[in-house]
Parts: sequence; C-alpha cells; structure tokens
Amino acid sequence: MKPAKTLAGTSSYGLEHFCEQEVGFYVSNGTFKGAMIAADIPPAKDLYPNALYRVRPLRNSKRTSLGLYKRTLDDEYTNWK
Repeated sequence: MKPAKTLAGTSSYGLEHFCEQEVGFYVSNGTFKGAMIAADIPPAKDLYPNALYRVRPLRNSKRTSLGLYKRTLDDEYTNWK
C-alpha cells in the first residue's frame, strides 16, 4: 500500500485481510495498525478497534475489482457507532 489523498474506503480490519492475501499469512488488526505506524502512515480517523487510512494498493488486485475500496466512509462509520 502507499499513501493516497482519499480514504481507502475500508477500515484497518478490511485492509489487514487484503494484506493477508498479499503476504500469504495471518496478520492481526493490531499488527497491521502497528505496521502502518512504522511505515509512517498515521490513521486518518481512529474508530477503535479499527482505523481508517488514506492508502491505496501498490498494484491492481482482484480484491479491488470486488469492491474492497469502493465502500464509503459513511458505511464504515455506521458499522462502528
């Protein structure tokens, strides 16, 4: 993933699953969030236990065509109220 100007459209929970598919092993939400901090990518909004980030994939992925990045911030916020 790399920084972007807009929100990814899914929370750290969804992004960690994307990451799992890319790296081929389990990545916890906390580990993913820690990796984002280590990569100097702070959360745009923290909706404990998840966070929203301004990132996008480095390359095209099957998951992007399935709509992973098409969810809106409103959908994500509603899920975590």
